[in-house]
Amino acid sequence: MCARNADQPDQATASVAFGARGHRVCRTEHMFFGEGKIGPMREMIVAENEAGAAQGLASVCLAPRLAGIFRAMGKRP
Repeated sequence: MCARNADQPDQATASVAFGARGHRVCRTEHMFFGEGKIGPMREMIVAENEAGAAQGLASVCLAPRLAGIFRAMGKRP
């Protein structure tokens, strides 16, 4: 199977289980739809200063989810 798309670690794990040889697209906008994420994201967008934007961004940190996708894909591209 060629490369697959995955927006979450469990999707990447499933892709590997089905024989994916790599990962193509990760649509990060889907990561903002979870419980408690869209409000802070909106706060970040409309913040009047950098500190306000940083506070909103910290609430929707993507690093754990992206790290999970990278772990699931292993050395695959």
